Amino acid sequence: MNGHETHGGNEHHHHPGTPRPVTHDHASMMADPVMAATMERDMRRRFWVALAFTIPVTLLAGHLPGVPMLVHPPLANWLELMLSIPVVWWAGRIFISGSYHALRSRKLDMSVLIATGVLAAFGIQPIAAASIVAKVTRDRIMVELDHRYPEYGFSRHKGYGTPEHRAAIARLGLCPIHRRSFCHIDPHPQPIDTSH
Repeated sequence: MNGHETHGGNEHHHHPGTPRPVTHDHASMMADPVMAATMERDMRRRFWVALAFTIPVTLLAGHLPGVPMLVHPPLANWLELMLSIPVVWWAGRIFISGSYHALRSRKLDMSVLIATGVLAAFGIQPIAAASIVAKVTRDRIMVELDHRYPEYGFSRHKGYGTPEHRAAIARLGLCPIHRRSFCHIDPHPQPIDTSH
């Protein structure tokens, strides 16, 4: 490493013949004026890159008063996820790495606090995207089932327990795709025959 050790994209001075530091103690690193200046430059660069990715995320999320949502889900969720990845995993890598080393040495410090908050917020995006994908897939299945069982109106209520859906079950009984626990209209309903 040419006498230097890398941490979060920065090079740490290391004198040959001395043991390499195994801790990620930012306070002691900042005591070295050269190291402090290098770390500050690196953090500024990470901040500006993170800001450049965060502004579109904020606009896409529709959280600014008076600014309409420009892109709607599910596309907005995927775009937010893609724009958040460099903010968390590149700009925030120094905190994630620092928290890993702090936890390994059984210490709680500012890196742990920052990484916990950032990773918790980041985790919401994949969950939101996955839930939207699941709903869109389920809705498509319901539209297909509407062709097999048009009397039930699956394309309109998507299988939810709406008054229209319950009225269809009361009138026709459960069809083969209904769960037997779906409703309490008839404790022993007979499935309708659609083979005609």
